[in-house]
Amino acid sequence: MRLAAGMTRSGGNAMKAALTIFVLLAFLAGAVWVGHYGWESAGDVTMPAWGWWMMGLGIFFTVVVGGGLMALVFYSSRAGYDEPPHLAKKERQRGDTKIPRRPSNGHGSKQKERRPKPTPGAAS
Repeated sequence: MRLAAGMTRSGGNAMKAALTIFVLLAFLAGAVWVGHYGWESAGDVTMPAWGWWMMGLGIFFTVVVGGGLMALVFYSSRAGYDEPPHLAKKERQRGDTKIPRRPSNGHGSKQKERRPKPTPGAAS
């Protein structure tokens, strides 16, 4: 990848970070403007006391659920539930034998694997 004269790779990353921050701040400014416009355009509309109670309860339970979920995330991380699983190897017991696989013939044919027949009188 060719870089412009005087620009380093870290300078490109700094430019991306600055652009990302600028875009996010523009979204925040737009949201504040829309909220202010909506608040001002409502005029002298009053909300009854039960409306304030319901809004307060909604905010309270939103914070409780968000806090509970964050607590579960931290608990899960600390308890090791987020770790990848470790496969346990099966212990070989006495008398278990591995049957060697036949080498493939290189043509992709799917031949049935033949197992050696047990010999009579062999100790198991």
